Amino acid sequence: STVPFLLTDPLPVFTVEINGVPIHVIFDTGGADFILDSEIAEALGVEEVASAMGSFAGGQQSAIGFGRVETLEIGDVTIRSVPVMTLPTKRFSSGFADGKYPIGGILGTQTVRQFLATLDYKDEQIVLRERTNENAAALRRDLEGGIAAEVPFVLDATHLMMARGSLNGKDGLTYFVDSGLASEACFIAKKQTLELAGIPIPELQPLPEGSVGGGGGTDYEEAEFPIESIGLGTLVQSDRKGEIHTGFDEGYWTMSGYIRDGLISHQFLRQYSSWTLDFDSMTYIFEE
Repeated sequence: STVPFLLTDPLPVFTVEINGVPIHVIFDTGGADFILDSEIAEALGVEEVASAMGSFAGGQQSAIGFGRVETLEIGDVTIRSVPVMTLPTKRFSSGFADGKYPIGGILGTQTVRQFLATLDYKDEQIVLRERTNENAAALRRDLEGGIAAEVPFVLDATHLMMARGSLNGKDGLTYFVDSGLASEACFIAKKQTLELAGIPIPELQPLPEGSVGGGGGTDYEEAEFPIESIGLGTLVQSDRKGEIHTGFDEGYWTMSGYIRDGLISHQFLRQYSSWTLDFDSMTYIFEE
């Protein structure tokens, strides 16, 4: 199945159908289950079977609902009896062509991991292939001579994808590959990581008025810093921009017992022609 992007930046936006109703979604590997806007869920009569308080960047708390939709259609693919989380996602719409595309949902890792999924930045589309060894081999043959790198990753908990990286020549770092950072920066660092890489910690400033942070919060501070080089696996980019902000202060040591040095995101990934997530070989395939 192939679905065209409506936008590629600041994040890929495309159309899916929930119970036959088209909605605009963003692609965000920081999300687990499919996230559906609360208003849309209510309008579609999606029954909330449970709820909880979720924690987001900046220490924000937001109510999360849990339910199920009959169908999720992504182009020619139909997934049935789909668990969904409900959150108010329309509030993020202003960042996408000034609200031209109201964000009705978020397509996360748990959905795309059912496929051999490709974010095709060159042709501005998402491509879902059946997850088979034959399709993975055929894709590699099609890309022969044009593969920039294959980068191993591991899965923590339900959806958190981790891969090794580098910063300003410091190797052996562990990055959370979260494609949902709608920013000019390609990387969010922890203070400890900047200290490790010898990067001065910039002066933090309050978020600009009217800005919305992770989870909808506004009461945290941020700053940008220049990056000489940043790598994911064997891929290395130079002269990039990073961010540090108080919403990501916690979690340097994870509950799983490893260090999470930072978050690498869309502005790094989209520098390549395409990015494929192969959950059978547990590798990312980047096309030059």
